[in-house]
Amino acid sequence: MKKKTYQKHIRKHLRWKNFDFDLYFFQCCYLVCLIFLSALIFSLIFAKLEKKFDLRDSPSSVFEEISKPKD
Repeated sequence: MKKKTYQKHIRKHLRWKNFDFDLYFFQCCYLVCLIFLSALIFSLIFAKLEKKFDLRDSPSSVFEEISKPKD
């Protein structure tokens, strides 16, 4: 009889613990997904801006390097 009541109390305790754990788990997953998506969006925007304003690989600079006389 004591074993059954003990198991009942453990189940009750674990039910509340699991409920709290699920809340924390979903909040953590939400935060991780939010951070990952914001980092992805930031990197995509940064890559587009870098591609738009980067003049190192422009055709004129490549042509100038090719047309320089070698020593």
